[in-house]
Amino acid sequence: MKKLFEQAGKLIDQATRILLSTHEAPDADGLGSLLALARVLSKKGKSVISFAHLPLPNSLGSFLGQEVLSDKLDAIGFDLVIGLDYGNLARLEFYQSFPDAAAANWLTFDHHLISDQKGLGLIDPKVSSTAELVYQFLIFNQWPIDQETANYLLAGIVDDTGGFRHASVGAQTLKVAGDLMLKGASWYKFACEKKLHFWDKKAVALSEAFLRVRTDLVKGLASVFIDHADFKRFGQGLEEAGVASFLSAAPEIKVALVLIEKEPGVFEGSLRSQKDRQVNVALIAKALGGGGHWLAAGFRSRLSLEEIISAIKKELAAIA
Repeated sequence: MKKLFEQAGKLIDQATRILLSTHEAPDADGLGSLLALARVLSKKGKSVISFAHLPLPNSLGSFLGQEVLSDKLDAIGFDLVIGLDYGNLARLEFYQSFPDAAAANWLTFDHHLISDQKGLGLIDPKVSSTAELVYQFLIFNQWPIDQETANYLLAGIVDDTGGFRHASVGAQTLKVAGDLMLKGASWYKFACEKKLHFWDKKAVALSEAFLRVRTDLVKGLASVFIDHADFKRFGQGLEEAGVASFLSAAPEIKVALVLIEKEPGVFEGSLRSQKDRQVNVALIAKALGGGGHWLAAGFRSRLSLEEIISAIKKELAAIA
């Protein structure tokens, strides 16, 4: 990874105009990594564009400062495009809007193993989050991390590790978090903001989602389907509730699926499993055009509900 860090550092040093983007419907890891790196590069004198589809979810906007982001580009012409935490190129917001855009170089920071990334890849599935990887890159290149940058990175780590509860958390992650707090970052502030903003909506979303649970105990699949009308009604609460993670904890379940129709006819799926179930949900997501981690993955599909469920059961049968 040190050699890749060196190569990436040279790409950035040689670039003048840099665009950064992360995955659609960004979480705190993707957005925090983007904003942290953008802030550092701006301080290095680079012309930086942070591209995201606006508005952001309310849970991110107040803490992660969406005023530094743009959803409009007057001209396309960058020395370097940096994609963060997107897993699959089709999920990268900049690529979705400008699939034919040309750039001299592309650079990817990611911790998704089974992926479709572009350009020089700084990809490490062993780290807890893309934010942790960006931290390592900044430290390696001795680029200063101020308090605001530290806040962005810590928010990404806290969110992607479920508050340091996931299996991806090791001593190194805790050491990184500790260093970021020594630099002035507040874990408590971010955790409290998310909890205070969305506790009521999360509770309602969980209650409604559990009423819709369908199980196939032969295949070991638990699934929840939320149609477009209900998605508009529940809104952000669904994404914050972590329904798939709750379902995957049931001992009879190998894989939990939450399928949300965010646009008419367009489904976003979240797949979760537990370490002792020996199921790599990233492989299942890849079969549907997505990607992710061993225990957490996602996809976006225009297939029908029945076709998606059938494809997932087919993948589960192949694994068994």
